[in-house]
Amino acid sequence: MSIMAHLPILQLVHDKHVVPPFLYPKERHIDLKVLIDICPDREDYLHIHSIADIRADLKLRPVGDKGPWEWLYQSIGSPVLSGTTVSASNDEDDEDDVSVGCKINSPRLSILNETVLSAKASARRIPVVPWVQHGSHISLESLNLTVHEALISPRQLGPTHILVAYESRPRRASGRICEMPINDFLFAMNVPNLAPRKDEDGASLPPIPRRIHGDLHRVLIAVPHLLTFPELVVYLHNKNQAELFRKIVPQWIHDIMHPLPSISPRTEFEASLNALRGTTCSWFAGLRRFNPFRSGKPKVERSKPLLNATDASQRTISSIARELEATARTLREEQLIVSTTVGLNALRENLQFVGYFDVDLWLEMDTMRGILMKAVTSVAKV
Repeated sequence: MSIMAHLPILQLVHDKHVVPPFLYPKERHIDLKVLIDICPDREDYLHIHSIADIRADLKLRPVGDKGPWEWLYQSIGSPVLSGTTVSASNDEDDEDDVSVGCKINSPRLSILNETVLSAKASARRIPVVPWVQHGSHISLESLNLTVHEALISPRQLGPTHILVAYESRPRRASGRICEMPINDFLFAMNVPNLAPRKDEDGASLPPIPRRIHGDLHRVLIAVPHLLTFPELVVYLHNKNQAELFRKIVPQWIHDIMHPLPSISPRTEFEASLNALRGTTCSWFAGLRRFNPFRSGKPKVERSKPLLNATDASQRTISSIARELEATARTLREEQLIVSTTVGLNALRENLQFVGYFDVDLWLEMDTMRGILMKAVTSVAKV
């Protein structure tokens, strides 16, 4: 029997259109009924606040290495089963494998049996390896809803499910999984593309299975990339943008790129206008040349002023990319620029997959990605 037969699978709305750089769509509407079903004791609060306000108000705020939110930073990586049990398709799997993102805290684990039943049953089938963060150990079975009231809505938003992520298009015959704890309320609130599930008779089910006492539901999700997905799940809970990029972008690359050049997101109108400019600019140029009302005085060509100190020091995507390329060559770390670009590309696809479009997050990501891609192009030319 396959893993699919025993674990509920989260369903997400898929949008195959690639989001252009600096042009971001609106998020899908999040059904308030879904959030109320998860946390009925917060119904009054949910009715009088916007999704943006709720996200800012209820995000987890870890302080230091230890505390009540320590569970958020745990994950287990593992090779899984055969590709046929978890693979949605086997095409387009000729990409280079990058073994980053899912933090494997021990020698690689192996699932002893293809049958995965429940959180406790599967915990017994996996070798007992603790989740480790900052030297502290949290065992798999210690994360459970020990208080019966937590089934409704714990005021302290703790773990309620274990998310079992696997790649929808694995790059190898034997796929991998990454398991990470989530809070169902925070996850549903920050994954706009989450859709209702269906049972065998076609009846609607909650997008995330309801909590169970004394255990954590394991739920499956097929993602574009395991690379960066655990980091994204943490971000969706705590909204720590600086922490997210620290985990993906090496410190010296981050330091060279910041402060980032100022770039504003485009609107749909601007994107359409830019598309038209390519076909209309030559027509307008010809029209300017043929102007019967223009004075017959010869045009005086004015020399362009030299860049002053302020202009010369202005940071642009191109100037930062040149600095990044030069530093990478000095350190002989050209490959690190490539792998960092791969990481940001994976993060971008994962963000589009969940449907999360915070403008500040996307602007920083796309600006860094643009710098890195220019640097990679320059490195490849030599």
